[in-house]
Amino acid sequence: MSEITFKANTHQYFNSKGEELISASTLVHKFTVPFDPKGEIIAGCAKKRGTTVEQLRRDWDYERDSACERGHKFHTEAENWIKTGQIQEGEYKDVVKQLVDFNLKGKLIPER
Repeated sequence: MSEITFKANTHQYFNSKGEELISASTLVHKFTVPFDPKGEIIAGCAKKRGTTVEQLRRDWDYERDSACERGHKFHTEAENWIKTGQIQEGEYKDVVKQLVDFNLKGKLIPER
């Protein structure tokens, strides 16, 4: 099995030969189209909700940022388990326990 190293400060992945790999998020973005590029969806949603486009954009941005923060917290707790084998006390302790129960095979190599 090939070893994969993740370099957190640059968000890069490398195989055991030192070749850079593409991240899943980068791959997904290559095949997606921008959401609502002309602003038609947000205008319709704002009208339906009785609010302004600007307010709805702030609401959506808040939801996006909150989701990213939750994802980052989970990722940090899961990464701690991968690196140390210990489940830390945290907001996502129960979710990390569920991840452990998957009994994943393979080997993750911490950044050197």
